Amino acid sequence: MDQRGRALGQSAQGLRVVQGRHLDRDFRRIVLLDGPSVLGWEQVREIEYEHTLRVLRDGMTAAAEDGLIADGDLTARCQLVFGALCEAGMLLARAEDPEGRLPVVAAEAELLLGALVRAR
Repeated sequence: MDQRGRALGQSAQGLRVVQGRHLDRDFRRIVLLDGPSVLGWEQVREIEYEHTLRVLRDGMTAAAEDGLIADGDLTARCQLVFGALCEAGMLLARAEDPEGRLPVVAAEAELLLGALVRAR
């Protein structure tokens, strides 16, 4: 596996780790469900933008520079992917059986991200 392949593998692993956090009941309640009510939507988004979106943007920028993803408007693409991944988290947060839903949500998220990869 070349360096670029390893970078993509690390990105997928990072996604799985984040999704795995959604199995923790306290995390789901405090971060995903109660947090926006307590802090307000704008504050929560600012926190997410500073951390999650920044990491996503950095990874997608590196992938674009390496020619791994198709050309286009990276700002818009990152924002759209970020929104989809946030909704994936909410699917798990609201699921009756988050552990049972995780494999499905994770597979769909990886398909979404995989669709961005340029064919070799």
